Amino acid sequence: MTSNLAESMNAVLVHARALPITTLFANCRALLQQSFYERQTAASSRGTVLTEYAEIILKKEAERARYHHVRPIDRFEFKVHDGTSKVSVNLNSKTCTCKQFDYFEIPCSHAIAGAVFRNISVHSLCSDRYQIETLILGYAEPVYPLGDEEDWILPDDYVPKTIKPPKFVPCVGRHQTTRIPSAGEVRQVHKCGRCGNVGHNRRTCRQPLRIE
Repeated sequence: MTSNLAESMNAVLVHARALPITTLFANCRALLQQSFYERQTAASSRGTVLTEYAEIILKKEAERARYHHVRPIDRFEFKVHDGTSKVSVNLNSKTCTCKQFDYFEIPCSHAIAGAVFRNISVHSLCSDRYQIETLILGYAEPVYPLGDEEDWILPDDYVPKTIKPPKFVPCVGRHQTTRIPSAGEVRQVHKCGRCGNVGHNRRTCRQPLRIE
């Protein structure tokens, strides 16, 4: 398990973290609104059946499939020799003994070789999750702005209440703004570009220049 998603959001909101909570949430909503619009527009403008990720993998595997030797077993099963190993492919169940097809649900080079042998579209063998229509549907629901406070529809039993911030004792010195490294994370060591030593950079380097 990784914290990549949290790290990404932390990087995006680095300049908004000091804002009041309501303004921070408004900033998050605006970011999601813009992101959903841009991603749906980009997906709708693609002239392909599959997503860019799937198309890149298919192109790479199709190039490898050109050098495979196919021996048919029946209409949908094949024995494929890729030069180093022999694998079994079943296009009906979308499986291959190399397990790449099973795991990624994108045809491996062996499955592509079998599909080309039978004149079957390799795009039809990909999982629906890689269809461009699926990607568009993922961003189909727009994120609407909250609107002006004067236009809010409040329930009849709504009672205004002022919530004060919690009491806290200010710490001495500046607040930490950089992220806290995760457990087991190794800090990146920066070296001077002039002398190659650690602890300083090229601008503050005091090592004498070497004349060769």
